[in-house]
Amino acid sequence: METNKFDEKYEIRFAHYEEIDEIMRFIDEHWKKGHILSYNRELFEYDMVIDGRVNFMIARNRESGMIEGLAGFIPASRDKTRYDTWGSIWKVVDGAMGLLGLELSRRIEKNENIRSALTMGINPETAVPIVKRMRHFEDVGKMQHFYCLADCSTYQIAKVQHYEPFIENIDYQVKVTEFKTFEELEDKYDVSANTDAVPYKDSWYVKHRYFDHPIYHYQVFGLSENDVVQALLVCRTQEYAGAEALRIVDYIGEARLFAGISGFLKEKLQEYEYIDLYCYGFDTSYVRQSGMTEVTDHDTNIIPNYFSPYVAENIDVWVGVPKGHAVFFKADGDQDRPN
Repeated sequence: METNKFDEKYEIRFAHYEEIDEIMRFIDEHWKKGHILSYNRELFEYDMVIDGRVNFMIARNRESGMIEGLAGFIPASRDKTRYDTWGSIWKVVDGAMGLLGLELSRRIEKNENIRSALTMGINPETAVPIVKRMRHFEDVGKMQHFYCLADCSTYQIAKVQHYEPFIENIDYQVKVTEFKTFEELEDKYDVSANTDAVPYKDSWYVKHRYFDHPIYHYQVFGLSENDVVQALLVCRTQEYAGAEALRIVDYIGEARLFAGISGFLKEKLQEYEYIDLYCYGFDTSYVRQSGMTEVTDHDTNIIPNYFSPYVAENIDVWVGVPKGHAVFFKADGDQDRPN
């Protein structure tokens, strides 16, 4: 195995299952005090342990024995021939060897033979310049944020300065059917057929991410044209201040069917204060055809993204693509993790 200067000071390897408690303490002490992965062992294992392997690369100081850096990753499939991942918690302690964090990321990509190592939630002031310069990302940008409002006399979650009326696209409608179980979905739609997509999400991912989540309840809908399911729409209800919003958090399959969901959106606006969507790399002409409006940089309407705690601001989410083209949605990586 290739070694370099980092190996002289550190033992760099994938974490062992027996080291989870130590990693959770590291997250609490060095990443964020009270972060949910620092105390919720069930969620930690759901997110970061796949088939018994802990998806953290760690650097343990050979002299002190202490962990001085770690980098986590989340796979989009089990398919090693088209293996795409998102980065997760990535942190080195003060005083660690320079560029240790980048070395940890490099080791993950090399050892896992990752096709595309995608990045979400990049800090635009600190991390964006680093990934642009040192990781040679071909594409670093801000996710687009869309929404549609119910016609309410008052809004409890959104801060609405100007009402944007929802206009239904009556010229094109698709059938939207909820799948209550993964078995229902599997009977109607072959998730793993989307082999050209980046990231490639297989059936294991969809079941694990949306049907088996230990905390969140996701709604998974099939979009049909001529009685053939061609895409999946994934949503989650967000409650706050006695009101509810519906968040579209993922979309898998034929993009053009998104333009035909305006009837579904109109129906849901009878139940929810608003519906929103974060996306990047997706053909947003279909989103606009569905009746959704984009949050602009100077929009006086506020469509919140943070709820734990609630933050009444429009939040930019930045992403990075090392090569080629990729599509991002809100639930990718760890962006829709409970806090």
